[in-house]
Amino acid sequence: MGKTKFEQILNTALAGVDLSGSHSNKFDRLVGMLAPYWGVDPEAIGVKALAASKNYGNRVSEATRTSIRYLVLLADEEVKVQALARSLETRALKLVPTVLAVCRAGVWEGGAIFLTRDADNPFELDVRVETLNDRRFEALERSDADRIRASILTLAGSSAGTDVEAFLNARSDGRHETMLKRVTDLKNLNNRIGEAIGQRPHFLVIQVPRELVKTARRVLEEQLTNNPATYAFLVFEGEGGISVEPVWSARSALENDVVLHRVPHLPSPALERQVAWEQPEFPGIETRRDPGGDLQYRRLERVKQLGRHLPFDADANHLYEERQESSDRLAYETKALGYVRRLLTERERLVVVLTGNAGHGKTHLCRRLLEAGGANGDVMKRLCGDPTGTEDWVVEGSPLPIRIIKDLSEINPPEAASSLLREFIRQQNAHVIVCANEGRLRDVVSRDPADLKVLTDALERGLDGGETCIPEREDIHVLNLNHQAATAGEGGFFEHALDHFLNHESAWKVCKSCRASGHCPILANRNDLARSSVSSPENASRRKALRELVRLAEEGGYVLTFRETLEFVAYLVTGRLSCIDVERLHRNHELGKLNGRRILPLLFELPLNDDDAETLPLLLRLRRLDPGLVALRPIDDRIHEQLEEIGMLGAGVFGEAAREVYLKADLQHEEEHHREIVRRARREAWFTAPSDTDHGERLGLRHHHVFRSLQGEPAVGDVINAIRSLIRGLHTIQGAIGVESTSSFHLVDPAFGRSGSHAAVIARSIRIRDLDLMTESNWWRRRHAGGAPPILDSVEWIDRRLVLVENGETEKVIVALDLLAFEFVMNAGNGIVMREFHSAERRRILRTLARLAESGRDPRDDIRVLVGRGEGRLIIERDDTIFLERNA
Repeated sequence: MGKTKFEQILNTALAGVDLSGSHSNKFDRLVGMLAPYWGVDPEAIGVKALAASKNYGNRVSEATRTSIRYLVLLADEEVKVQALARSLETRALKLVPTVLAVCRAGVWEGGAIFLTRDADNPFELDVRVETLNDRRFEALERSDADRIRASILTLAGSSAGTDVEAFLNARSDGRHETMLKRVTDLKNLNNRIGEAIGQRPHFLVIQVPRELVKTARRVLEEQLTNNPATYAFLVFEGEGGISVEPVWSARSALENDVVLHRVPHLPSPALERQVAWEQPEFPGIETRRDPGGDLQYRRLERVKQLGRHLPFDADANHLYEERQESSDRLAYETKALGYVRRLLTERERLVVVLTGNAGHGKTHLCRRLLEAGGANGDVMKRLCGDPTGTEDWVVEGSPLPIRIIKDLSEINPPEAASSLLREFIRQQNAHVIVCANEGRLRDVVSRDPADLKVLTDALERGLDGGETCIPEREDIHVLNLNHQAATAGEGGFFEHALDHFLNHESAWKVCKSCRASGHCPILANRNDLARSSVSSPENASRRKALRELVRLAEEGGYVLTFRETLEFVAYLVTGRLSCIDVERLHRNHELGKLNGRRILPLLFELPLNDDDAETLPLLLRLRRLDPGLVALRPIDDRIHEQLEEIGMLGAGVFGEAAREVYLKADLQHEEEHHREIVRRARREAWFTAPSDTDHGERLGLRHHHVFRSLQGEPAVGDVINAIRSLIRGLHTIQGAIGVESTSSFHLVDPAFGRSGSHAAVIARSIRIRDLDLMTESNWWRRRHAGGAPPILDSVEWIDRRLVLVENGETEKVIVALDLLAFEFVMNAGNGIVMREFHSAERRRILRTLARLAESGRDPRDDIRVLVGRGEGRLIIERDDTIFLERNA
């Protein structure tokens, strides 16, 4: 008997998938193919791999989330169907139509279907059907519930080393209404909570590290809606011992009439509150009444939207195009989109490869292209369900249909991807768009270099000369999105993201009536950066400073994707807080923590753990440009005067004159206190500097003005001076210390050069008048006889590198330097050589110069030596005596 459509999808999507693997996205392809088949959103489909029968219950409770409408259970061994049915009845957070698929001899097929009574069967499978009863536990008596609740709350204020499990067991009277679960890290948080709620405890205590409280609260509130008979508490180490925080949901509070009463003897002020539930007043805003005041705490939909762009939490669903609806995503008309549109309408048959790091907008570009062509709203579902590009899309203006491979990494093994690319290149019936990161593209091409090498050839031409294709194959274009910048032009996508979230007064108006508005860091950060009719005149200066900070990171070689730009904006505005967090901190009068989430502390002060630094690496780059660590005499003098005027320096050694005797410890404390005040004042001075300020020097980049001046139309004399300064630095890096040459650039022989020596053997010299220093884009224009290479018109471009070029018949680049490398070389010319800090850049420059020295050396040339500040020749006499003849 032939396979059903469902079974065909299973065998296609699960080919090569390891059920026991730990990859969280291993079933994404299956979900993407089932969603259009069943006509539902991908978020409505749950997929879980079953292990041994003892884990059925845990697996089921992990898989049944709030949004799930269909559940697929996978097993690579025979499953006890009745045992699985019992687990579904007792442990599923909610019962939904469920299908079991079993892999027998490497082939997937239907095993069983599980439905509640009178439910329709949505699965076209001729297999066993089990009927499920929705079993629930009886609610506790009110007196028992009050007793257990009070015993849990008395845990608050206990010492941090208290054994929570023993504490709860001692108060259980042998009954099992209370369950304790410990969560140690983020990766198992959802599963552990799901397992616990699936066992239907009356009371659930979740013990978590302090940094996971926010995420655990959100997951609990979501999952409790499926089991309103369970009431949960979070236990974590607070500042004064153990803290206990009740967690509730609107449904549980309304349907079960539960109130978590005040407990007068509790030491934690966080518990001295009545539990209220959210009551929406109008769309986008939720209100929580405060028993102690006339104003109300507000919850803003815009803040929730920003929170969904934060990369630190598991539910950052707005970071990925596949999870966004057309109506709620940020649309941006990129140059790349316009370039691809022009190619598709002007050429007869085309293959376009979009490459670049994850997050540059490859999928977004495909979606915008198709939606503009009249595709309906389920374009992403159809794209996800067509990983091999079999569907023909119609785009207005294109003479041919378009086929799209959304992600080349989804096609496994690589040989299959190679075969598919070869087929697409050979066919002439449709345009083809392929999205692939560079590593995957090179790997796939290596499987069939004879037919596919044209792709990597085009990629290399783009890296070396800004081309998107090779002359021999103008029907194949490779567009490298790593060239695009988030701060191009007057701010580019970075400014667009700020405007999108912050500018609309109507979206933020309700915050003015929030009880916490005077101390809310989210509102303050928004007001500092918004660009609207009522914004402060200083906002333009703040935005300029922030934009320049990010641009300097990009000019320093950092590849900032559009996705990370959204993450950064969301982090900078919210400080990883939600309206609920602000309310809690404000109620507890923790104003210091609120102030610590303003823009400048977020940028330069808030500690980053390894996970945060890995998730948002831009922050580490920006902290290398901290203006608080840069001492500039004119600015520091003015800061000291202002601090003394307002009395911020106190009466100590660094403030007004005092005739007291200080101990050494007092002096050290005073010194550190003074440093911290001055650092913050420097940052504030940078942030509010006039908008015409050159921020480079304030951020520790002494030669940034030279770097920028060469991007315009500099005078010939300025270029020559910059070249001479750069050559002094290159001499120093090569070990030719102290050599002053106003006419020649010496390349030290790599076989004889030693860093730090006072003599060096010259392999080759180039006259300064034969050198030129320019931006990479101007270098490409020169090679195009004045025309612009395609890459400049196809991406949001900024010049990240300067190139030192040797003029002549065979023009060649001697060395290419981004902003940070340029600073390193220029500082080296002034005697500041930070070899350890710039060790990687120094090795790269030396390797480049060594190759150039070897390629231009004639073995018949005299051996010339640099000694001190002069130059000489080595002469070998007949008696093997070596003399050094210095030049006059």
